Amino acid sequence: MDSHDSSNILHHPAAQWAEQKPQPERSRYGSPELHPLTVEEASAYLSRCLTLCAPTGMTVEDRVEWLGAALEAIGEVPASVFIAACKHVQGKCDHPAKIIPAFTAFAETSENALRRKISWELDNPWKHVAGALPGPDTTPRKMTQADVDMLPGHLVSLGLTIGSLRKDGERIVLAEDDAA
Repeated sequence: MDSHDSSNILHHPAAQWAEQKPQPERSRYGSPELHPLTVEEASAYLSRCLTLCAPTGMTVEDRVEWLGAALEAIGEVPASVFIAACKHVQGKCDHPAKIIPAFTAFAETSENALRRKISWELDNPWKHVAGALPGPDTTPRKMTQADVDMLPGHLVSLGLTIGSLRKDGERIVLAEDDAA
């Protein structure tokens, strides 16, 4: 039996769209993060969006037709962006006509951000090394007597004035040593 036998094909716009537009090889997207959903996966997510705002008079045939048109209007969107866009519109749209404009606006912004992130990662192959290296030690270190002995005169005068240093005979020492 021929795999394109019409008895094996669902007769609704989403299936016709999938038949007209075969799914591309996933490897052509360069990054796994850019892979789109399959038509079936995308249909399932969009169906949830439609279910939440479809008018009661919208028949199953109307829903299937809307779904096919929506899939065609959206085109290929990275899976993570598609799912996030669906979640975004689910709480915001109160009519099927509002879903695609809200979806595409959200998806466009999210996809651009995702592509910038991936581009940065590709352009900065050492980023994982930089993240693994310890940063500079930013914990304050207690001043030692050796540090005090190396202070320039103007800082010694300032330290004596504000009380952080004191004279101990001929030596200048930390005033904190009194508390210890």
